[in-house]
Amino acid sequence: MPYVRMASALVLDEDYTISHYHAVIVARGLGTPAVIGTGNATEILKDGLEVTVDGSKGVVYAGKVSSNLRRRTVARH
Repeated sequence: MPYVRMASALVLDEDYTISHYHAVIVARGLGTPAVIGTGNATEILKDGLEVTVDGSKGVVYAGKVSSNLRRRTVARH
């Protein structure tokens, strides 16, 4: 819980454990976007890389993306 509060977004590779679903519920309750089941996003995402996480669509975009601008998708649920 303390780490979820500090996070700008939550991105998880797997989606099948109860703890992952709980983390997403907590994140969304705190207003933090969350995407699970990306497969390999944590291998692609590196420290300092700026991304935009759209929890409602289950997508992680490269760079800072406004809601009306499309960019290259890094990971999709």
